[in-house]
Amino acid sequence: MAVFLALWEVFGRLADYRALPPVSEIYHTWLSFFQDGILFSVLSESAKTFGMGIGVAIGAAVVVAVLMSLSRTVEQLIAPYIDAGMSVPITATIPILMMVFGLGAATRVAVVFLYSFFTIVVSMQAGLKNVNPAHEQLAHAYAASRTQTILKITLPSALPLAITGIRLGVSRGIRGMVNAEVIISTAGIGWLLMRSSREFNIAGVWAVTGTIIAAALIVMGLVTLLERTLVRGGDR
Repeated sequence: MAVFLALWEVFGRLADYRALPPVSEIYHTWLSFFQDGILFSVLSESAKTFGMGIGVAIGAAVVVAVLMSLSRTVEQLIAPYIDAGMSVPITATIPILMMVFGLGAATRVAVVFLYSFFTIVVSMQAGLKNVNPAHEQLAHAYAASRTQTILKITLPSALPLAITGIRLGVSRGIRGMVNAEVIISTAGIGWLLMRSSREFNIAGVWAVTGTIIAAALIVMGLVTLLERTLVRGGDR
């Protein structure tokens, strides 16, 4: 990474290529955003939007996936809508959501939810279907109730695929958050990205893009840590 950044710095200074400014210029622009407090402000707004959207998406996905695993009828009723949701270009629905929810945080949260929910529920459903029948039979032999079987057998068995779905959903949710903020351009890190772009502040565009990538890596790292804690802890 150090070699890559050094080469970028040299190229940016020698080539005088406007689309690729030197790393030092990008850093100073980022530092100005940080010192002005604008970076913390937009990151806080984006984090709030993302947290609400992904939280609702995970909760709803758990409920829907469990219901689909418990009832074949429910699965047949809901599955077509899940498949359709996986196919729809969510970005194209943002203008419709803006008409329904306005230009506030509700639209951005809805976009994060839509980007994340379908991926998470598909992975969770796959995990719930992957439960070893022998484990369920053993629980039944010990007179476990349906609730106990779900909590003690079904959900823990589905955890690896569920966490994978959450990881994918988090990744898509971050993308949805940025897309919504870029299109609506009223708040968040996407707004700062668009502002820099409109001002032809190329160093600012790179600084914001780098911040988004760094934030995404941190969030994905936390999900990976959660996976190791839950899955490996469950294996022990």
